[in-house]
Amino acid sequence: MMIKLFCFPYAGGSSFFYYKWKNKLKNINVIPIEYPGRGSKMSEELLGDMDALVTNIYSEYIDDFSGSYAFFGHSLGAQVSFDLLHLIKQNAKQLPQQLFISGRKSPEKSGGDINYLLPDNELLINLQQLGGRVEHLLNDDELRQLYLPVLKADLDISQHCITARTQNPTKLDVPFAILAGKNDEMDSFENMKDWELLTEKCTFHILDGGHFFVEDSEQEVLDIINSYLGA
Repeated sequence: MMIKLFCFPYAGGSSFFYYKWKNKLKNINVIPIEYPGRGSKMSEELLGDMDALVTNIYSEYIDDFSGSYAFFGHSLGAQVSFDLLHLIKQNAKQLPQQLFISGRKSPEKSGGDINYLLPDNELLINLQQLGGRVEHLLNDDELRQLYLPVLKADLDISQHCITARTQNPTKLDVPFAILAGKNDEMDSFENMKDWELLTEKCTFHILDGGHFFVEDSEQEVLDIINSYLGA
């Protein structure tokens, strides 16, 4: 049976980003996670804090977190998956065999994200400067009105991401693979090094690109995943 890879979106993202990986990771069952309030869950209410989001995901997917499985999260998604690991451990359920943390500073260095209280255009320009592909939103009022509430809710979670579970996190018996963008100005490699204090085994990979290297260096990201999980 193929290993399952649950993939967690970045702030403002949806499961759509990961669906193309289904055809690119041939021996891995890619399962994109959808947060409430967007994509296939557009009709559901946006969640405003990390604990509510993680609890929602746990309730929906806990029966699937079994057998051979792993987590991949980029930016906010990395913090979500890390918190979810602690909830799984707290409930004495089976932990994943691998966690991929992509483009996310370690928890004690949280903060420094884009300010979700900025005026709309300034917020989008800040995101664009980090490499986010938002040009179409700057000139489309209707799309902007759909997207910005999702982005702002996620950025709020990202800036207040520490829950009781991760306030003083215990070291996890799950290996971490840390992926960092060489030119990431928001979550630099220097701010990611302390992830190794939270696991028994940690490896690091530095890739070309800024914060959205997961898009710009996608094949390299997939090659790394395959090197850990591929048959």
